[in-house]
Amino acid sequence: MLMAGKKEPEVRVVQNLFADIAHLITESKASVAQTVNTTLTLLYWKIGKRINEEVLQHKRADYGMQVMLLFFMACHLKSFFCEPQRQ
Repeated sequence: MLMAGKKEPEVRVVQNLFADIAHLITESKASVAQTVNTTLTLLYWKIGKRINEEVLQHKRADYGMQVMLLFFMACHLKSFFCEPQRQ
């Protein structure tokens, strides 16, 4: 569509613009993925550290009470974060 006093952009200009925008989106997606991965790794490390200190008390796990406690906690965390909250 022509506007008064302006030329339509050339096809090459539009193609270059498209390529540049697609590149920006791709870079941003990669950056977000890296940030999420880093954050999740740190989260899991902190969780493991707390479990090691407070539940296992720096010892190897006995497959008994500690495992049941962790299973109980996992079930509660799942219901807290994954299931819709009823009001």
